[in-house]
Amino acid sequence: MRLKKKRPLEVVTQYGTVEGFSVKVDETEADVFLGVPYAKPPLGELRFRRPQPPDRWPGVLKCMKYKERSIQKSHFIERLLMNRCSEDCLYLNIFAPKIEDDKILQKYPVFFYIHGGGFMMDTPARYDVAKLCRQFVSRDVILVTIQYRLGFLGFFSTGDSACPGNMGMFDQVLALDWVRNNIEAFGGDPKAMTVGGQSAGAVSADLLSISPYTRGKFQRKMCLGGSSFCHWAVVKREMIVEYCRKKAEQLGWPKRPGDQLTPNDNDAMMDWLRTLPAVKRFTGPVYDGDFLPKNVRYLRDRGPSMRSLVGVGQYEALAFAPLGRLKCDEEDIRRMIRTLARNSKDFDEKEITQMITQIYGDGERLATTRDGIARQYIQMASDIISNHACWRFINYYQKRNVETYAYSFEHTSHRVYGLFGLLLPFHGASHGSEIAYFLDFNLFHSPLGRDKNDLVITKMAELTADYFVSFIRTGDPNNHGKPALPDWPVAWGSRMRQLDLIIERVLWVHELNSSSKRTHQAAKDDPDPVARSESRTQRSPSPDSHSSITQASPSPKPSGNLSTIPRVSFAEDLSSAREGPSSSSDRTRSEDRLPPKKLKN
Repeated sequence: MRLKKKRPLEVVTQYGTVEGFSVKVDETEADVFLGVPYAKPPLGELRFRRPQPPDRWPGVLKCMKYKERSIQKSHFIERLLMNRCSEDCLYLNIFAPKIEDDKILQKYPVFFYIHGGGFMMDTPARYDVAKLCRQFVSRDVILVTIQYRLGFLGFFSTGDSACPGNMGMFDQVLALDWVRNNIEAFGGDPKAMTVGGQSAGAVSADLLSISPYTRGKFQRKMCLGGSSFCHWAVVKREMIVEYCRKKAEQLGWPKRPGDQLTPNDNDAMMDWLRTLPAVKRFTGPVYDGDFLPKNVRYLRDRGPSMRSLVGVGQYEALAFAPLGRLKCDEEDIRRMIRTLARNSKDFDEKEITQMITQIYGDGERLATTRDGIARQYIQMASDIISNHACWRFINYYQKRNVETYAYSFEHTSHRVYGLFGLLLPFHGASHGSEIAYFLDFNLFHSPLGRDKNDLVITKMAELTADYFVSFIRTGDPNNHGKPALPDWPVAWGSRMRQLDLIIERVLWVHELNSSSKRTHQAAKDDPDPVARSESRTQRSPSPDSHSSITQASPSPKPSGNLSTIPRVSFAEDLSSAREGPSSSSDRTRSEDRLPPKKLKN
């Protein structure tokens, strides 16, 4: 891939003129603007406050390189290779098709991408300029990536007017408004916008679609590896207030008598916190009575219907195992069972063990090998953390006849994880695997490395972009202009079409949540009844990896390997690219090879 910087170029926005640069990547010419301010720097008195629109600037503002990351904790490699962190972080980046002779010949659809990282880490500065241009601009889409405040600086809350919280969400609101008001100058169509993200970014996209501040301001959403149905998506106000108060005390704020702080106490505490160095702590979106004036279910029921693309990795929880120092052994499974039983009012340890054995084992026992135990534990954790929420997302919109496209991403490569892969109990597609190919970068070091002979990664990156960018352009992932690729049906129809998950496997999570003594806020907000099939539980055979990305297809009954449906590989007709490593001795692995032909429905 060639990246050749060419002439500088200027575009006039509502706030002044910005100067970017023109690049050529392969045969694609693109205009790139890095570090465009969409708000005043949130410093001093603006710390812990809603973002303010930027002041107009005189002259021409050079937007030629990524700006500093939002304040966050950084691991060793990030400290070596990434930009430094700064509170002055409210910037966005634009990648657009070249404007010929300063004339906009057509308006391009816009993808507004929000990075993940649990609302406490990550940055779009990790993404390689050339590869983003190749993935998006070459397919006639304008990409906008944004930074927003993270952790305490973005989501601290006192629960009152001193600091209502959700500053990071209002950053996203202001960035979205900036794009809607200015993107035409870059050749974009503000009436053809898709908002999407991964993990916390997916939660953000979902919340933006239902918040009164932003609903109706874009046309489609993409929720990759997360949504507001996740139990961790939104925090109850009283929980975040207590957490933030204790953290303030740890930083040196004197403890007050009693459990409650008065409004004057909160005002004084916020003034004091604005004098401290920026802190790196975890918080997240909260019910603030403003950005989220009601619970998610209430807002979703009254929000606009829009086409969605949603999905998960095959082993969503895999990447979290080393982060949680889990061995994924029998003791971890027993610990999970004890925790579930402790939180349930309807099921004891014996009953939960029977449910898990029936669903994940052979009905009598769980796996006994180290690899088998690890896979069963990860699958169980994946169902609880992500898969159940994804199923609820699809189930909600299916019942309302809203077109939703669902996927299960199953392709993986050791290059996706880099050295981090050495800490995994086994290799597989995990949380974030799809964006490694969608954005073409390594999850822990940018970009996704490969040599000229590694056609598998290249083809998977092309394949993922073909489907996902087609959805961004038209609302249908099938409008990619490549008839050799199989059709991706919507996740509803005359016969129920579901994500490639065992429905009964995630329903046990639904039952446990419903019986929990400490029901997650998301479950309380969305008490939708669920349809159950005749059998309550079903054995899940040991997984193998035969396909890259799996799409939903109709099925009247549970069948197949880890699936209620016949599985269809997106990559079924890439025979012309089948030059990657493949051998008869490695037919059960998806790692570093192209998948086999699709199964016929």
